[in-house]
Formats: sequence, structure tokens, C-alpha cells
Amino acid sequence: MIPGTGGLRKVRIAGKGRGKSGGYRIISYYAAADVPVFLLALVSKGQRADISQAERNVLRAVVGTLAEAYRQGVASRIRAGGSSSRE
Repeated sequence: MIPGTGGLRKVRIAGKGRGKSGGYRIISYYAAADVPVFLLALVSKGQRADISQAERNVLRAVVGTLAEAYRQGVASRIRAGGSSSRE
């Protein structure tokens, strides 16, 4: 978990021949079993510094509404007869 973000997770992945410390970071959000995992960022360790407190505050506000917005979208599709834009 990334402290102060409302539940974001950071996973380290090794870069080719570089190990985890010099590899990549995946930032994702998991709310609950009824909501998919959201991939928010994939960055190279050398490309980006740590997330600033201001960025954490913005991310916390965004993820605070993400799961509910997803659930409302699913509920509205169910009420509309289950149609989806993927059909």
C-alpha cells in the first residue's frame, strides 16, 4: 500500500538485467471483489521520483470515487437491460 492514497498499491517489477530496485513500478487500485483492479500507472524507476504529498492527496480524492462510479455504471447497465458498449 502507498500511505496516504486511499488504497493504492505499488508493485515492483524487475527490469531486464536490472533487478527490482532499478526496474518498473506498477501503481494499481483494488477496492473490492465486485470492482476490477484499475491499473493507474506503469513507470520506470529512473523515470519518476516518489509520489509527492500533493499527488497523494489528488489520488486519494480520485480513488475515493472510482469504485462507486464503477458500481453505478454497472447498476445503470443492469437497469437498462444489460446492454454494454462492448456488444
